[in-house]
Order: sequence, then C-alpha cells, then structure tokens
Amino acid sequence: MFRPIWEPRAIEERSFEIIDSLVDPQVRRGYSELEWPVVRRIIHTTGDPEYGTLCRLSPGAVEAGMEALRAGLPLVTDTKMAAVGMNRRRLARWGVSPTCLIDHPDTLALAREKGITRSAAAVRVAARTVRRVGIYALGNAPTA
Repeated sequence: MFRPIWEPRAIEERSFEIIDSLVDPQVRRGYSELEWPVVRRIIHTTGDPEYGTLCRLSPGAVEAGMEALRAGLPLVTDTKMAAVGMNRRRLARWGVSPTCLIDHPDTLALAREKGITRSAAAVRVAARTVRRVGIYALGNAPTA
C-alpha cells in the first residue's frame, strides 16, 4: 500500500535514495565524494537520471565553489528562474544572497544600447560586477 511521506526532509532523503538506485554505481564512482552530491542535486532538480552520465565538472570546481560561498563572495545569475531555485536559507549561513541581474538598470541599458537580449547583457554586467571573484550561475537563457 502506498503511504505518502509528508515531512520535507524525509521526502528529500527518499528522493535521493531513488536517484541513487537509478544511476549505475559505476557512474556514481566516476565522481568524487564532493562531486556526486552536486550531480545528484542536478538530477533531483531536473528529474532526469541521465544527467549522471552527462555532467562534466572541472577539477576543483566544487571545492572552489564551496570556498567562495564560505568567504561570502557574490553569487550572481542572469535569470529569475535560477535565483528562485537557490536555497536562500542555506546561503544565508555564509552571508550570501543571490543577485539576479536580468532587471538591473545596467542590464536593461546595455541590452537596448547593443541590441542584445537581457540575458546576454546580464552576463556582461556580471563580468564587471563579479570581477573574477565570486560565483556566476548561468540560468536557462540560451543567449547567456
């Protein structure tokens, strides 16, 4: 008999158990101890276990991201969808609050001036804003 799970933590834990059962153990072993939770979260977010074989993480990327978060460095994105998907309560532990640049006045002005999409402009504004220090999370806009 199906028994629904109502407690959020238990739902998440069960979801990860299901993901772990769907992704070949050989695939999981291809990721480091720090990388697999990131890939598993991607699978959880997309609902597609195929990402287990599709993801490629640059060496040291997870460690660098963790270091940047712990240092409270800027976390910038070009789409509202990406910003909404970030767990603000967890990020607040390190004094990080995601910033979405899609509606930023500089983004709007640059998009008009150059005749480009706001997402493309947001990437350029972010490059000036983050200045090689911080995290830039590309959203779902193809022109970014």
